[in-house]
Amino acid sequence: MRYDSVCKRNDVGIVPYFEEVPNVGFKIERAEFVNKTFRFNIKLIREVETLCHQKGISMNRFVDIALRYVLEHLDDEDEREQEANN
Repeated sequence: MRYDSVCKRNDVGIVPYFEEVPNVGFKIERAEFVNKTFRFNIKLIREVETLCHQKGISMNRFVDIALRYVLEHLDDEDEREQEANN
């Protein structure tokens, strides 16, 4: 059994207590994240911030999308460079 902390009102006020939660047979997968620090040219950052604002996405989401795109298309770019050199 798993126990979740929840709040309950009593004579003293609102206090946490633990409630037994049955196992319902499925597990919610949680993504793992790590913090990294990068240095970018200020001009580039201003362009990205403007784009993020226009598109309504966070800077983190933009970087995630951009990095995934690059990783997925990196081999394609290498192949094009090899073809151009032949």
